[in-house]
Amino acid sequence: MNEYRYFIANKNKIGTLVCNNKINGNDMILLIGYIIYSYGAGTVAHIVNKLTAVYDFEILKESITAAELNSSPETPYTYYDLIDENGYCEDDGYMYVDIGRIKKLFSKKKSQEMLSSIRRFNIEKEYIHDERTVFKKRKFVITRDGDKSKNVLRTSYDKTSLSYLLTYVMGGFFEEYEDESIGFTPDDLAQMLLKIYPKDFILSDDDADFIIDDLETWEQKCSSYETIKTIELFEKNATSSEQLFSMLKKHYKQNGYHSIYAEKDKEKLLLFYKPYNKQAVCAIRKKYKADNNKYIEIGFLNNKSESIYLEIRATISYNEDIRKIYGDVIQKVSLVYNEDLPVYNIMRNPGEACLDYLGDHSCYISLPI
Repeated sequence: MNEYRYFIANKNKIGTLVCNNKINGNDMILLIGYIIYSYGAGTVAHIVNKLTAVYDFEILKESITAAELNSSPETPYTYYDLIDENGYCEDDGYMYVDIGRIKKLFSKKKSQEMLSSIRRFNIEKEYIHDERTVFKKRKFVITRDGDKSKNVLRTSYDKTSLSYLLTYVMGGFFEEYEDESIGFTPDDLAQMLLKIYPKDFILSDDDADFIIDDLETWEQKCSSYETIKTIELFEKNATSSEQLFSMLKKHYKQNGYHSIYAEKDKEKLLLFYKPYNKQAVCAIRKKYKADNNKYIEIGFLNNKSESIYLEIRATISYNEDIRKIYGDVIQKVSLVYNEDLPVYNIMRNPGEACLDYLGDHSCYISLPI
């Protein structure tokens, strides 16, 4: 199989060396013209982003000059200009792609109409259709020290942006659960992506195209977390239920409680306790009911039997906007929490009791965002 190497560069001959085994030289002239005029891409970075994210190109060298590229022992390739060679590619070389020359080549209106009509390059329409949204055919699995998640995910993210998104989510998790000293597994992280970004991730039954190590990604990018956490693309519009649980979690955290938010199917759950105090774990749960009745359940973890279960003590119903019962929930929890509790509601280790309950009931820890 041929490997085609292209040096995408600006007029100063500074650019990025990429490769692909499908796009030959003549096709590359058309593709670069297509990207420039269909996406309004005017820089090397913009063009390379599209090449990697949409057309499966791989980056070999970034931010390098033509002189450095030609003199480096790491790139022992001969050099040719893509337009001058009429798209011909030598096996032992790379093709110099001057984006300015290609832009000029297709500067006329009819040429641009021609480019925009190339169906082969309009592959962003080749999506997997899901009832919620559409997804590109890019599959990956999260690993950690060689241990793989059991979930292969299909996503619209490319490798680069995915690494920043993982850092964004992991940083938020570390911030949220620093006091509780709770970690996560690759499977947990995959579930968080599915839950927080349902329009960008779905489960796949196919083999992964690539793997990404979560903690290695964090180590590489954590020094930029304060910047990464400001990326608007990663922000999510929470549902009214998620907003309620986020407000509740924040309230109890500010009042000295340790709290854990978890989900299971259509169930949302907040467990919280005050360390070295009452040793009881209170729970607030919103659970899908077949009768469509809308209410919040409040209760305590109970260790009366061999396994820990949730004992409901009170419910609060609501009509349309669940956020309006925020004050009612806090008031009801206060009343229930201050009652004299039987011994089976007192946990020797509340933190471990929370994790045991969540594990026994297949709930996964997440972020209420």
